[in-house]
Amino acid sequence: PQPKLINKVASTLSEKEAMDLASKRYSSLLCFPLATNSSTAATIYAITSSLSDRDTDALESLCKVLKANKVNIKIMKEFQPNKTMLCITSTSTGSPSKTNQTSSHINVVVSKTRTSKVMRSALAGIPIVTPAWMNECLKHSRIVSPAEKLFVNTLPMKRAAVVSDNDKSHKDELQLECFGVAKYAAKIQRAQSEGIIAKGLLHGVGVMMCGSWKMIPTPMKKDLKVLLQEAGATSITSASVMSRALANIASDGSEFERVVFLCDDSECNKSCGISEGLLKEVEAAIDSGTIGEGVVLAVNFNWLFDCISCAAILTSKIYQPIAPRAKELWRLTSIEE
Repeated sequence: PQPKLINKVASTLSEKEAMDLASKRYSSLLCFPLATNSSTAATIYAITSSLSDRDTDALESLCKVLKANKVNIKIMKEFQPNKTMLCITSTSTGSPSKTNQTSSHINVVVSKTRTSKVMRSALAGIPIVTPAWMNECLKHSRIVSPAEKLFVNTLPMKRAAVVSDNDKSHKDELQLECFGVAKYAAKIQRAQSEGIIAKGLLHGVGVMMCGSWKMIPTPMKKDLKVLLQEAGATSITSASVMSRALANIASDGSEFERVVFLCDDSECNKSCGISEGLLKEVEAAIDSGTIGEGVVLAVNFNWLFDCISCAAILTSKIYQPIAPRAKELWRLTSIEE
């Protein structure tokens, strides 16, 4: 099965338009001319992810070369919003899937891994460059604007969005997982040119984190909370808040366009974080027709990561939770194909 689409970032842009706008944004962010007589050095705050020893050595060499041109690359341990300017990561050797060849013949450059650093960089619209970009900078002894093949435009997915080449009804889904990174940068670039602030992927979406991680702090919980926040989601902190949100949606008075039960891998009802009462509320609202299709989603946490990869809000179809009650909620809210 493949992920299904609810809506996506920069939906009116073609692949070429998204790539062109992304390139324009990246060029403006990495505009560092050769050294002049000025005594002030420029600083690029960068993060790295999944670099090989060879790539790390190349980065060290690049730092030394650029320093002579009064450009300092400062490597940060963690991504910092409004400060991190660049992400450097390794790339995958293949395309996301063999059917995902683009009609515009644009190279699909996929990051080797999908770490929190890389996803946060994508959401922020900063350039995610490849080791090949470092080699070009070394070749010219300066920062170069990342050309099409020198920056990551796509993140890998947990499940590939593979559909039949002959299935014309799934034209949009055929390339669902391609160019998500470029689309974020393109949306921000276009918004800035229009003098407005770009809304996040999950703007208008309320998310309740369900399961044992609500009680037990884990690195996964920290990453999920940060990614939700930076994607523009609003946190729903308790069952009572979710209950009010559902009632407001049913009465057309909600701040949310949709709400999401984001489930962990709990296997029993006791630890899944979804009460029997909340399940019945959703069932009653759906039966009465007061909540539309796709407005309530119940998914496992991989849904969030794949949404970020695709720059799209996906349906719950292939993101079934494990606990029986969470699974029942998933069944109730899944969009019928």
